[in-house]
Amino acid sequence: MGIPDVIIELVGASNFERTVQFLIEWVSDGEAAAREHLADHADGGGASLVAVRDHGIIGIVTIRWQSNYPGFRDHGIPLVHQLAVAGPFRRLGVAVAW
Repeated sequence: MGIPDVIIELVGASNFERTVQFLIEWVSDGEAAAREHLADHADGGGASLVAVRDHGIIGIVTIRWQSNYPGFRDHGIPLVHQLAVAGPFRRLGVAVAW
């Protein structure tokens, strides 16, 4: 990867609010949408992981273990529901770290 010191973490209590702020800034239509997105994937049916550098979130990937799309579901293929990297860190290899 092109960016040193990037750590991949599951979204949890220790980074939840920072993840909400990342989503507000780079992905969602506000705080309510950001919180709803994370809650939708916290029920065990999926997971959200973040890329962290210097205690700041620089990217997120959200996975649904079982897709609603029959072609994926029937073949056991999970769905990458969201993949976003903060502007200054795009095209530097963050997304391939997941």
